Amino acid sequence: MVAAAPSDLWKDLVQLASSIDSVGLRKLGKQIDYTPHTDLVKDLGLTGDDAFHFMENFASRFHVAPGDYRPSDYFGAEGLWLLSPFKKSKRTRPITLGMLLLAAKAGVWDAQRLQQAHEQKQYG
Repeated sequence: MVAAAPSDLWKDLVQLASSIDSVGLRKLGKQIDYTPHTDLVKDLGLTGDDAFHFMENFASRFHVAPGDYRPSDYFGAEGLWLLSPFKKSKRTRPITLGMLLLAAKAGVWDAQRLQQAHEQKQYG
């Protein structure tokens, strides 16, 4: 998986991912292992404005055209909603470092192709 990726591209992607403020996870003693299966939401806690800025930085740094990328497909809202117990939360799609790697290689976000790669666990 990662071996098939250009090592500089993977290293740059991991460097960007490690910039996510995951201090809360580290305080809980959770070790973060960056693999193609690392999920930006579930593993790194990325949501809301932080997710928007991260993906903006990702697209700019790796020259990825937005294609059919929609933030609401992958990320929840920022913080806690006052009426959250009464509001149904929208189910989001997974978004992994492997998916970002594929998008960086292709130069465009293709949600269907990335979802298939995720389901098949083939990011190479």
